[in-house]
Amino acid sequence: MDYKQLINERGIKQQFLADKLGISKTMMSLFLSGKKNLSPEKISMLNKLLNVKEE
Repeated sequence: MDYKQLINERGIKQQFLADKLGISKTMMSLFLSGKKNLSPEKISMLNKLLNVKEE
């Protein structure tokens, strides 16, 4: 799933999502650029925040 595109299309700020997930904005940026992975729990939380179905 292209989270970066989805977030941009919805106009959601990375900082908002990072705060909700309990991670830094830097970590969020690294995840969206494919340089770091998030835990399955954080991915599940992100999917719920973005209202997308689990893959």
